[in-house]
Amino acid sequence: PRTLNDRFLEFLVQQLKPFWPGLTAARFGETAVRFRFLIDGNDELSDRQRAEVFDVIVRFAQQHAWHQFLFASDLCYTGDLLRIAGLAVTDILVIKPVAQTRAEQYLAGLSEPAADRLNETLRDKRLFDLASRPWLLVRMLEQARRGRYAESRAQVLKQVVDDSLGMITTERGIRARAGDALCALAWNMHSRKKPDLPLAEAFPIVETVRGNRGFAVEDLFEELVNQNLLARVGQERLRFAYSQVQEYCCALALASMEDDDRIAALDDIPARLGRL
Repeated sequence: PRTLNDRFLEFLVQQLKPFWPGLTAARFGETAVRFRFLIDGNDELSDRQRAEVFDVIVRFAQQHAWHQFLFASDLCYTGDLLRIAGLAVTDILVIKPVAQTRAEQYLAGLSEPAADRLNETLRDKRLFDLASRPWLLVRMLEQARRGRYAESRAQVLKQVVDDSLGMITTERGIRARAGDALCALAWNMHSRKKPDLPLAEAFPIVETVRGNRGFAVEDLFEELVNQNLLARVGQERLRFAYSQVQEYCCALALASMEDDDRIAALDDIPARLGRL
């Protein structure tokens, strides 16, 4: 009977064959050949799926110890990996926010006008805390190359969100409701202190802002995931792909409230802090 290891090898071959014609499972067993595997995306799995995947990959790594295996993981899941892998883990690299000096060196090293001006702008506007997030630094550099430079935190995040929303299809009015859907989800998750939501709870929230548009909520969700605004957590949950985007959308939701509702929401913030 086929083992999990056999099925994993078949999966590897199937995924790599379009780029490597003639590849067979036997290739991975040749000790004279060394591969480097980069494994990411485990935060999109449920707890049960993550444990199963870790178990399969760790077994494969132990049986093919001459290859190199690199796991990219949120820190909160590292304990699960260590419990399963044990001594198979040889090194742990913790990726910290980018220090201002490193961000400045990176931009200066590009030796291009857009990067130089971005460096000056971030310094003048005191926005290097945003540049501490690599994904945001890359997005700000992309915007700078198009002649758009950071003036404030809100402007940077607005450009990021607007650029992503601009890539969403206009069919059946999906793009027209995408921003409102993000804000509704962000506020719901903030007010309930939820890092993610089951789809069974998220979809009705989106339905409230869909109005009479003719698109399926599932289609909007797929578009938001494809643009890296939302992310899957397992098969039945979702979260924001980046906490900074969630915070920005939450602020937009707060700003769009009626005065009485906004005042009540603001009054509730210090009350919550007092209960911490």
